[in-house]
Amino acid sequence: MSATMWRRRLGSWLPALLFFLLNVGAHMVYRLSYADETAGLESRIATREGELASLSQRRAELDALVTQARLNQEQIEELYRERFSTRRRRLTKITAEIRQLAGQAGLEPQSISYPEEEVDGYSLVERSFVFSVEGSYQQLRRFVNFLELSPSFLALRRVSLVGTSGGSEELLRMNLTMSTLFVRDDALPPVRGRS
Repeated sequence: MSATMWRRRLGSWLPALLFFLLNVGAHMVYRLSYADETAGLESRIATREGELASLSQRRAELDALVTQARLNQEQIEELYRERFSTRRRRLTKITAEIRQLAGQAGLEPQSISYPEEEVDGYSLVERSFVFSVEGSYQQLRRFVNFLELSPSFLALRRVSLVGTSGGSEELLRMNLTMSTLFVRDDALPPVRGRS
């Protein structure tokens, strides 16, 4: 093609050439001035995504702790309501259970006294059962075993043995102090709904 032909068609190829040169120039300006900013933004985005992942993991851990705390609170409330309960609900039952366990071991508890004291800071009352039983070593051992296996919340606080003379078989007298915890009547926690 000759130069005249290029000049004649100047209107068709010159705008395309100018457009191309403007794009090359814009690309060069972008590469020189904005590429570093873009790389910085990408770096900041990656950093923020890492922080977000770390915070999401921490939130999941905190959610698990909150769930565990709620479960613990529910279990404490259940412990107070069901296992400790109030004297009104459990005293007769526990006294009957002690007498029944003694009877299973072949023993008869003598008179039982019930001293009690407040447990500071927990809205609980510790009620003791002080009594004595008389029998053979095997009977006394069986009774203590029954007490240890009892599903009730009973603690054996004090035991003392005294030998007595009882005919052909040596009898022992065991003085016991047992205790259990009761919730004060005015301190029973309310039942909460699950959220």
